[in-house]
Amino acid sequence: MAEQKLGSLKENPDQLMTLMLGLMQKSQDVHAKKFCAVLLMKYCEDGDNCLYKKLNDQTTFKNELLNSLKQEADQKVSKLICQTISELASTIIDNDQEWPEVDALVSSYLTSGTEPLMESGLRILNTLIALNPDKYMKHRDELISILNNSINHPSLNIQILANDCICSLLTVIEGTDVKYFVDFLPAMAKTINACFTQGNEDFLQQSMIAISEVAEAEPKFFRKYFGDLFNLCLIISRKTDYDNEKMRHLPLEILISILERLTKLVNKNAQWLPGLCEAVFYIMVSIEEEIEQEWLVPKEGFNTDEDLNPDDNVNFGKMSFDRLTGSLGSEIMLPIMSKIMEFGLQNEDWRYKHATLMAISQIGEYIEDIDKIEPLVPVMVNHLVHPNPKIRYAACHAIGQIADDMAPEFQENFHETVIGPLVKTLDDQIPRVQAHAAAALTNFIEHVSQQIAANTNTVLLPKLIQLIRGGISIVKENSMTCIASLAEASQEDFNKYYGEIIPFLYECLQTFTQKEYKQFRGQTIECITLVGAAVGKDIFRNDAEKIIQIMIQIQDQELSKSDPQRTYLLSAWQRIALTLSEDFVPYLQIVQPSFLKMAAQMPGMGISSGTEKEDLRDVLNVVSGKEEKIDVTTTEIEEKEVALQMIAVFAAELHKFYAPYIVETSKVVIPAISYSANSTIRKSAVSVVPALVKCLKKAEVDRNTLITTGQTFVQEIWKAITDELNTETLSQQVLSLKSVLNKLGNFMDQNQVNMIGEKLVGMLAESQKRMGKDPEDEEDEEEQEDLEMIREEDEKEKELQISIGYLIGVLFKHHPDFSVPAAIAISQTTLNQYLQPGAPNHQLKFAIFVLDDMIEYLGPQRLPQQWGTIADTIFKYSNHKKHSIRQASVYGIGALAQSSGEQFSAISQQSLTQLAAAIEIPVDKEKKTNWGNARDNAIAAVGKILKYQYQHIPFEPTLLKWFECLPLTYDKKEARDQHSFLISCLKEKSQLILGAEFQNVGHMAKIFSTIAETSMSNEETNKEIATILMQMSQHPNISPKLTAALQALTSDSQNKLQKLIQKYQ
Repeated sequence: MAEQKLGSLKENPDQLMTLMLGLMQKSQDVHAKKFCAVLLMKYCEDGDNCLYKKLNDQTTFKNELLNSLKQEADQKVSKLICQTISELASTIIDNDQEWPEVDALVSSYLTSGTEPLMESGLRILNTLIALNPDKYMKHRDELISILNNSINHPSLNIQILANDCICSLLTVIEGTDVKYFVDFLPAMAKTINACFTQGNEDFLQQSMIAISEVAEAEPKFFRKYFGDLFNLCLIISRKTDYDNEKMRHLPLEILISILERLTKLVNKNAQWLPGLCEAVFYIMVSIEEEIEQEWLVPKEGFNTDEDLNPDDNVNFGKMSFDRLTGSLGSEIMLPIMSKIMEFGLQNEDWRYKHATLMAISQIGEYIEDIDKIEPLVPVMVNHLVHPNPKIRYAACHAIGQIADDMAPEFQENFHETVIGPLVKTLDDQIPRVQAHAAAALTNFIEHVSQQIAANTNTVLLPKLIQLIRGGISIVKENSMTCIASLAEASQEDFNKYYGEIIPFLYECLQTFTQKEYKQFRGQTIECITLVGAAVGKDIFRNDAEKIIQIMIQIQDQELSKSDPQRTYLLSAWQRIALTLSEDFVPYLQIVQPSFLKMAAQMPGMGISSGTEKEDLRDVLNVVSGKEEKIDVTTTEIEEKEVALQMIAVFAAELHKFYAPYIVETSKVVIPAISYSANSTIRKSAVSVVPALVKCLKKAEVDRNTLITTGQTFVQEIWKAITDELNTETLSQQVLSLKSVLNKLGNFMDQNQVNMIGEKLVGMLAESQKRMGKDPEDEEDEEEQEDLEMIREEDEKEKELQISIGYLIGVLFKHHPDFSVPAAIAISQTTLNQYLQPGAPNHQLKFAIFVLDDMIEYLGPQRLPQQWGTIADTIFKYSNHKKHSIRQASVYGIGALAQSSGEQFSAISQQSLTQLAAAIEIPVDKEKKTNWGNARDNAIAAVGKILKYQYQHIPFEPTLLKWFECLPLTYDKKEARDQHSFLISCLKEKSQLILGAEFQNVGHMAKIFSTIAETSMSNEETNKEIATILMQMSQHPNISPKLTAALQALTSDSQNKLQKLIQKYQ
């Protein structure tokens, strides 16, 4: 009845709100007053149900609400009224209105000197500052004075509220204004210390949480007085009898957050870090000495992920060491951690050894030299047989984590040391340890060579099968995943076990049908499909239909959103499609509808159980504007992403057989390209589009249908690009657009090409605006903590610009006659800027890439007036110290030789001179691959001059010099082209190349032995090599030279060439 009465009163907001105010002001019942305050707070909250916005007389209500606070004597009720005033102020300000009376009230309270009034004033000020910081910063000196009086007030309550206000302010003001408030930190630390010494844990936690938010938002606030804060935080973390264990974490979390961003503090104060690391380690040690039975033998259906408590002491310590090492570097952290670990291993308390092994598990990611981990390997392996099961578990954990972080070097160096002891640990009497040993083996085997995996199968497979048959669910699950890893690593070597394993896996699916085995069933499906992928279609084909039917049956059960089988099914379909390829077509019509349905779902979001779910995109539009998009991830969104990826696999693998589904698929993919709730969905959706266009081409649809469909995709991608704010997503959109245009070929008119050119110029300009100043030039210590973020964002922008460069190249390639205006526009805007003296290397590289495309696709006939300038620019950078810039420039010289025709005669000698200098640049041992690619391209450019402009150069010495520089071994594409050209030259001008006395046969043999049957040659070149060798072996004058040359090669090289000759005889 009461709820119905209240509901009817809502129909008259003025009457209801007046009634609530009257009761709150006049009632003698404190509980009734609190109830009214809470209801009023709710009715003032902005939104569709806000009754305040429906009032006819809002002014009277606001004034009476303030009067209620003035009249209230009960502090708890006053606090609720302050919260109601704050909520109403938020609603008013969010609707672009003002409430000057509340400002006047707060000002009078804060200067009253009366403790209750000051408390109320600070509570409301905390909200007002967050709502409109700029307003208060205009009166900065007055604000500083008020906060200073409050933080230094004798009352601890006032100090705590002032601390909260200062922290709120620091999280919302501009970073450049933080410096005006740094001198508050000593008083804030004094307040926190008072809470600590008085044993007021609630106030201590409240203050520390506020400080931690500042540490995340503005760490430089702490720089000046960091030492005082550091010592206080360590003292707070050492106390072990808090009601809330997290209180020990909070102070260390604050210090770590600050040091992550202000790394120079450690350099200046080396004594701080060891103390912090020791404090973290002691928290890791603080676990129960007695091991619970539930940990030793988890219940059936136990979920490891749900067991991981982020506030658990051990996990907190692991994450802390990980963050410190990641930010400060291994050179600083590892010596400190080594001392701590040495101390931990020597301690008789098993918890110290446990903490040490868990700490070891975190360091592999940061060690580059495999030799540095070698002393720790026996430590981990020896503890696999420790009497304490948690230590055995920790040893498994350390091995598994390092195997993942240091792969594949760890496996290559220590497989003989590690695999055997881990396999023995599978016989452990404690199920939790058995399961973790299987998990560690999985991590290890995922990165071993095929031969090592094959050698392991015989010993490991029987044990894993035994564990699956008799172990509890967590043991079954980890053992099943280990079998999957073995199959994946073994590939065709797993064929011999296929006949035994597949029936066993089917048996598992039929036997373990209870709800607690849903995870296990999903992993079993994963294992079957991985085994199928390992042995290949020919072997798996006969059993594929059986597993497909089982998967369809499971899928038809309408699995709940939380059912783990859903995720495994999605991945399994993808794997089966990849394995069976065209043989999967008969099942496509069965499984495709469910994937399209999943990809089409639009996840909803509701505020409470009483509200209808709205489209998540509409909800996000309320909380984010055009200048910022928020990514939301839910189970439904993750499934939507996987479904889109699955569609991409179907389209890519089934080619023309997927064409009948393209119309239906497009209806799902096109809306997802602009799905505002999640950038990953937008990336996945736009990545599908090129595969759909390729399907249409493979299906040989008529040209009009192909172009019409392609243009629809192009228009939708452009729409998405226009609204996109995420740089990584922009890059993917541009790359997908490039792929679509490349597949469609020549289909646009002059206006369309001009439009794309203009858009690309605009995108480049916007990208450049978003980039920060070069971090290498940054000298201001105040900004050091932001440099890493600037670098990361700038790298994303560079990737975007590279993607735009690829798109420009495709535009030139397929629409050369229409691309001239776009080329000139890009030259006069972007390239003109990027080629200015002192321009960053990434701009210079981009400009040369575009010039290369102009040379290659447009030629002098379309750019006659620009041709000389283009050539001069290419020459200018052909000996640049930056390898990638030099590579792009010398490639351009080769393109000039192909495209210039007779005009090349004027630059032929300069081209050879520049290329000779580029080829002679000494090897860069630190960046040898980059150096090698640049050198290969310079040599290839000489080859192109020989091929296309031989009449304009001294042919014979150039040919011999080029021959001496072969083979090319870095740039595989250029290598294949040049080695094919070498074969042509040997067939036509063998005497010239081999020399009058056939003295160059030895070098030719070295080239052949290097490139044959590799990615540096193609099938035709391999065949020609065999033919040439056979012919020379029969030539009376060449045969002796060839025999001697072959004998000078290694035995492996000799065998390779011999097999090649036999192959083509």
